Amino acid sequence: LPRYLNMGIGAAAAGTAAAGAASTPFLAGFTSGGVVAGSAAATIQSAIGNVVAGSWFATMQSLAATTVLGTAAPAVAAITGAGVLGGLVCYKYHKKKSKDGDDDDDDD
Repeated sequence: LPRYLNMGIGAAAAGTAAAGAASTPFLAGFTSGGVVAGSAAATIQSAIGNVVAGSWFATMQSLAATTVLGTAAPAVAAITGAGVLGGLVCYKYHKKKSKDGDDDDDDD
């Protein structure tokens, strides 16, 4: 594959991994507005009762409430998904051009 395509695929993969990690608290139900009713976080909170300061649960809620994770995670995930889709489209286009004998990429 050409370098530009490898770089694009690598960037999309790294962005996907970062968005996945950043979205975990949001997807579990931790948001800037608190724990979402009916979410996995709400189920866990009801099972543990009083949340101890400094616990992993308190840390997850703090991250979601005080950082961009609670508000930007969906946007980050959407943008990353668009990047991955764009990378796949480039790959398919390049593959088709190569198959048709129209490969004029300069890999040097």
